[in-house]
Amino acid sequence: MQTLVLGATGFIGSNIARALVAHGHRVRVLRRSRSSTLALDGVDVQYVTGDVTDTASLVAAMQGVSAVFHVAGYYPPNSLNSRKAMRIAVAGMRAVLDAAAVAQVQHIIYTSSLSTIGTPTEGRTLSDERDHYLPGSVNNPYFEAKWAMECEAYRAALAGQRVVMLCPTIVFGPGDVKPTSGSAVIALARGMLPAYIDGKTNAIDVRDVAEAHIAALEQGRSGERYILGGRNTTVLALTQTAAQLLGVRVPRRQVSASLAMLVGRASEVAMQALPKKPLFPLTEAIEMIRHGQHYDISKAEDELGLAARPIDEALRDGVAWFRQHGYLDTPQAATV
Repeated sequence: MQTLVLGATGFIGSNIARALVAHGHRVRVLRRSRSSTLALDGVDVQYVTGDVTDTASLVAAMQGVSAVFHVAGYYPPNSLNSRKAMRIAVAGMRAVLDAAAVAQVQHIIYTSSLSTIGTPTEGRTLSDERDHYLPGSVNNPYFEAKWAMECEAYRAALAGQRVVMLCPTIVFGPGDVKPTSGSAVIALARGMLPAYIDGKTNAIDVRDVAEAHIAALEQGRSGERYILGGRNTTVLALTQTAAQLLGVRVPRRQVSASLAMLVGRASEVAMQALPKKPLFPLTEAIEMIRHGQHYDISKAEDELGLAARPIDEALRDGVAWFRQHGYLDTPQAATV
């Protein structure tokens, strides 16, 4: 099958591209002219130049394609302008869905976010796919933008397009080129985490996320979303495992999420003067911890065959990948 991966030069997207090739699919990758292809080294893919905000380039890239994997996550550059973030997120999502309709793409697999999963209802202790994020409940544009994008996916499915939505939890493993969740691992390795924020979380190996995307192509139901998660755990437990793998000490001081958020927002204001902004702002990571919860992943297990490996393996291989590519050597290495 001819497939197109949007966001294939990133962490999850590159692993999906690798898995697709391994399963015998032909893979086309849409990339900006200046995007690094480090994460795709050694993978037999076809590169086409374009942008997810450019409908014409999307339609051209989708010609002859049966399935599109939309993994090009939008990250608002800061938490200072929610309305602008919403406009950009919705416009980009609509461009992809409209282009897929024009090109008569049969399958759209959309990588959403755990931030679109709300708190458990009906007396349940674990959140599942029935629990939806309540707009405005978190004062952060990332949550709002991801909710708006998922709404567009639902709209397209109701209009007749085959759209399956996947919501990965916290993802670790090899190939985190930007980096995203691996930023905390790098900061820990360099002694840049003097304190930690604890809370509930769930983590999964990026390779299991990639396999679940392929299963969603073959078995996922249109208009449905699936939580792709692994072990329900805590931030402190993950930090302890990562510290052991890195050979460093765990931060001794715990701080509240409220205090960390004050520092995060102040840093965002200061970073507006920098020529290169971080891909995933500090406040987004703090909000994820602040609103962290545990998840019921049985729907993905039952319908997609999700079988998540131990998260220790993901952290081990992620650390090894960072070491191999020099991310743990100097502060500059993290901006590859």
